[in-house]
Amino acid sequence: MALPVEPIDDQNVPPTRLQLAVMVWVSVVPTLMLANLFLGELLSTLQPALRTAVLATVAVPVVIYVVMPQLERLRVRIVNRGSNKQRKAMKPPAANTSA
Repeated sequence: MALPVEPIDDQNVPPTRLQLAVMVWVSVVPTLMLANLFLGELLSTLQPALRTAVLATVAVPVVIYVVMPQLERLRVRIVNRGSNKQRKAMKPPAANTSA
């Protein structure tokens, strides 16, 4: 028995590898920079490995639960905007029904 095939919705299309790489970079780099800026002096006495672990413990939840969802919404809006233009271009003109 075959499973029903759902039509592909623009919001259900996963990001490409390039899109995901850009989203991760855009979310991780500023988050780590801000964490270093605000926690740098507080963590300056720690060993580098421990300092890195603390920064990662702070940065990863921020990236996963705050930044990435916002970037995913932005990506979907951009993808939908592009596909809506394609749909409008492919849509046949409406038939003239007035006689």
